[in-house]
Amino acid sequence: MVKRTQILAGSLGLLIFTVAAPRANAADVVTGWGAFRPFPNFGSQDCVVHQSGGALNQCGSGQTLIFDLPILEQAPNPVTHSITARSFGSSSTAFQCQAVALNATGTNVTLGTAVSFAATSSIDTKTFNVVVPTGWSLRLQCTNVPNNKGILRLRWTPQTLT
Repeated sequence: MVKRTQILAGSLGLLIFTVAAPRANAADVVTGWGAFRPFPNFGSQDCVVHQSGGALNQCGSGQTLIFDLPILEQAPNPVTHSITARSFGSSSTAFQCQAVALNATGTNVTLGTAVSFAATSSIDTKTFNVVVPTGWSLRLQCTNVPNNKGILRLRWTPQTLT
């Protein structure tokens, strides 16, 4: 008969191993709602709603949606980062997103790839790239996002640790 303490000790050992094990991939994930920042200010897009973890435009017209990712590049040289975004919702209108790197004050930006999400697909996945200089951050900016469309999830390559 196996004692409960042996089972508990074995389970804790597995838990410790799982927590201490290195990550299998070199990317981080955040929900669309978790990264969404109202534009141009915090009171202006109350009509963008949380649905299934994503940020969904319910404003009745096309909106610019901004998604800030928790990265502050620390590498001594600029690094190319990729963002993979998944759209969701239902609309007959396409919209475009672009990867953007920006300095701490937002006064300087570097524009990365711009890609359109299809109008016919309810769920669509696209990848964007941008060079991020030292001390700059990363965001995805989507323009003319139609009513009933949004960003469900974002995945990006994490900052370079020095």
